[in-house]
Formats: sequence, structure tokens, C-alpha cells
Amino acid sequence: MRKEVVSAYEWTEELQGISTGSLAINRILGKVGGFPRGRMTEVLGWESSGKTTLCIQACATAQKQGLHATYLDTERTVDLEHAKLAGFEYEDSEKGAYMTPRTLEEVFTIIEGLILEVRSDLIVVDSVAAMVPQSVMDSKMDEMGPIASRARLLSDKLPRIANIASQNKVALVFVNQMRMKIETGWSPNRGKPQEHSPGGSALRFYSSLRLQLKQVKKNQTVKKVLDPVSGKEIEVPIQGLHNAYAFKNKVSDPYQDTDFYIRFDTDNQIYGIDNLQTIIDAAKSQDIILSKSGGHMRYESPTKGLSFKVQGEYPLYHHMLNSPDAVAEIREALKAKGLF
Repeated sequence: MRKEVVSAYEWTEELQGISTGSLAINRILGKVGGFPRGRMTEVLGWESSGKTTLCIQACATAQKQGLHATYLDTERTVDLEHAKLAGFEYEDSEKGAYMTPRTLEEVFTIIEGLILEVRSDLIVVDSVAAMVPQSVMDSKMDEMGPIASRARLLSDKLPRIANIASQNKVALVFVNQMRMKIETGWSPNRGKPQEHSPGGSALRFYSSLRLQLKQVKKNQTVKKVLDPVSGKEIEVPIQGLHNAYAFKNKVSDPYQDTDFYIRFDTDNQIYGIDNLQTIIDAAKSQDIILSKSGGHMRYESPTKGLSFKVQGEYPLYHHMLNSPDAVAEIREALKAKGLF
């Protein structure tokens, strides 16, 4: 007689997310609208691709929603002043924390404590490449540490952390760097440089989301300032164009990419992800803001009181920067079209 198999542990999960702080990236991440809770995310890219800025922005956004966010900086390269300007309140222990672990083992010990004791909602580890095993720390400078020790430890510790994070609905985000290697064995790509991320394969498999960032254009927007040394007027970049590609996504449709903006504009006090430029570009593409020849742009508000007409990208940006009601109305119109 056939017996019915009853699971000892019935698993149910309602997917939720914590906003990345970027409207454009949240859109391609589907219904979770950000970094998935109870899952692992890997954010990888080359230098100056926006990895740290995005994760700090995510921490700041989480805190605004009343969540606890922790940033583990193993690289020790985060500019804390910029983090504070971006809205990350790391000095308030009730809202979040900024920590600098020494070793890979210490990272996982801290993560476990943050999940079980502090009840942190978002934990960012920056970065996997900088997590040094204790065995390497104990070795001498003229000695080579154990081969693949980081990969072996990650393979051993990630299953435990993944289980704990899943049960406590914690969003775990691992920032990773990119490396270049040359294929030396027998393969079609022999002798050609190949991109890869350090730390072995375990993180790739345990991550429900792998997000690759790239810098598309550095000098997207510049401002002219007077150089006090030469006395000449020079151009200083304040905004860059970046790309995010979700090439692995187990919480929504994969293979989606989008462009987003990072802006460091002291005059307008914008530090980090520039969602206003994203809204402007989307409104123009959806014909909510109408573009005409000669650089004229026009918006006809349903209430008529918020209608405007400007000439040029720079005046348009600053008009909307000083018109929060118009921005809110345009964003509602974009929502009605299935965006943001």
C-alpha cells in the first residue's frame, strides 16, 4: 500500500524586496522592486561602475522605510561623508551600522549576529574580493596563502548563512569586483582575456539575483567652475551614465538591463542615484513631456496649474528640480503606463 509523503517542513514564501534606491533598477527587478528579502544578491562590476554608490543608496532608502541596514566594508574604501550626504545614517544604531571586519570568518560571524540578534533587514558586504581568510592573515608576507581558501570557505559558510537569511527575511547583498584572466587550457577562447569574479562558484549558485554594473559615460553632465590655481574656467563632471544588467534573476524575468544616473552635485545637494533624470528621460520617451525642434520641451498638466514650457535639457532639469508637484504628477502618469 502506497504511503503519502508528508513534508516535515512546509515552506511558503511571499517575495518582498528592499528598494535599491534607483527607480530604473527597481523596474527591471520585477514585482519585488529591489533586492529580494530572504535571498542573496551579487552586485558586480569594474571600478567606478557604481556598486558602492548603489548599495549605500539602498541602505539609505531602507532606513527611510523604517528598516535596519548594515554596511560591512571589508575594502575600507567607503567615503563616510558621502555616505552621510546620501542619507545613510550609520551612526544611529537603531537605524543601521557601518563596520569594517578584518577576516572572512569575522564577516560571517557578524552577519549571523546581525540576523539573529540585531534583526537587521539589509546587510551589504563590500566586497567578496577583499574578504581575507584568517589563514592568509596568519601567513608571512613572503609566503603564499592556501590556494583557493576564500572559495572553499565561501562554499562552506554560504549554505548556513543562506538558510538563516531565508528564515528571517533578510536581504543579503554581496558586492564583488571583476577580474581578467587568460585561458591557457584547451578551449575555443584559449589566449583570449576573459572576465570573471573572484571567490569561486558558490556565491554564483546561491545568489537569486546577479546584477552587473557598468559605467557608460562619465561626463554625462558637467558644470563650469573657476580653477583657483590656473585662473581658468574648467569643466567638472557632476553626473555619469551607468548601466545595470540582471543576467541572473530568480525572482523575476532575467536578462533585463537599464540605464541609470549617478550625480554628485553640491550646488543642488544631490549625492548618489539621480532618479529625477530617470523620470525626465522616461517622460520624454512616453510623450508625457513633448520635445519639439530647437530643444523646446513642453508639459501639459491635467490640472493646468503645473504646465510648463522650457528650452534645453539643463533648464528642464532645474525647472523640475524646483517643481516637486510637477515631478509627482509626471511620476503618477508614468505609473499609469506601467513604469516606476
